[in-house]
Amino acid sequence: MGVKKKDDNEISYFIEDANFFALWYFTTPMFHTKDEHLTLRDISPNSRITYRGLFDFLRARLEMAGVEFPSIGSFSDVASEETYIPIRAEELKDHSEAEKKKIISASKKFIGDNFELKEFDLLTPFRYDLHSWIYIETDFSVEDVKKMKSHLDEYIDKFLNNELFVFDRNYLVFEKQKETFIEKVRGMSALEKYGENFVITNEDKPYGIAIKPKGKDGFLFIHTLYALQKLGYIGVMRIWSTGDSMSVPTYHANIVAFDPLIEEIQTSFRKENPETVFESYDEKHNVLKFAGKEIELSKKKKETDAVLLIKTLVKEPERYWFNDEVLEDWGYKEFDDTSKKKAYFSARKVNDLVKMETGVEDFIDHNTSKFRINPKYLKLTDS
Repeated sequence: MGVKKKDDNEISYFIEDANFFALWYFTTPMFHTKDEHLTLRDISPNSRITYRGLFDFLRARLEMAGVEFPSIGSFSDVASEETYIPIRAEELKDHSEAEKKKIISASKKFIGDNFELKEFDLLTPFRYDLHSWIYIETDFSVEDVKKMKSHLDEYIDKFLNNELFVFDRNYLVFEKQKETFIEKVRGMSALEKYGENFVITNEDKPYGIAIKPKGKDGFLFIHTLYALQKLGYIGVMRIWSTGDSMSVPTYHANIVAFDPLIEEIQTSFRKENPETVFESYDEKHNVLKFAGKEIELSKKKKETDAVLLIKTLVKEPERYWFNDEVLEDWGYKEFDDTSKKKAYFSARKVNDLVKMETGVEDFIDHNTSKFRINPKYLKLTDS
């Protein structure tokens, strides 16, 4: 059997993360902040010298998906001294008169923003940087968007199953990609700080340059985002890029974490921190046993609101208790504004007491209306 050769038109061939970002962004209207058109600079923050290759890549991928490439145009302020348009007849000595006529006509149409893709193709062999001066209409039909999503899904299935053909570099198998992503979410304490909806980037330091995570030289941030969304781990609300031609691009994503991701993050924490676990609650002495410490919730066995809250939560520690449920469990029949705040302030009190003894700030996972013992501190079951 012969050696397999690289063929960019085959779905199983690896796409660089930058190109996958561009394709996903370009063909997903909900990501666009502009209603009318996009430039190649909008689609990719890379250097202008990459625009020709990017443009050809997008055209090829849309053709593979059976989607017609959208209309393109030139900016009204296009400068002839920078584009060297129109093309002069003396540049076309080796062309027939008919060809000269077509090329010169196409260059004049380009300046007038009245040209088609086939006419643009006549000009690009003569002007390498011409892609910097065009915009692309974002008028994909619903059917076109479905076709492109199907194309992207088919490609990502290869990524999920570790079946992409690598031409000139390695990338991590998907399970390692997912582990790296989870490490990134945990490293920024995203769920603890921001909740289930947050922004994540491919850079390792806030406001720093985008670099690969240490020891993770095959991590594909954009591929992994798409794959995790396809698996139901996250919802991707928006992706965008920042940077310039002199730096490594930074990719950003506004995501919503769903239960499968949250559960894996919690499992990852528990495996790495087996000692940071909720052992039990001693009702007789009002003592919480957590992270190797015995934390007294009240003096002289007094039944404070903090004690009442823990007694309630340990009855069903794996679920959220809503505010009204907590108060009903405490014996309240009617709720006024004062009583409705009791559970919230009790949760803060418990967390303060736990923090003083262990340094853990989020023993109780809560907002103003729902409460539970943080699942990452519960013992792992054998299931």
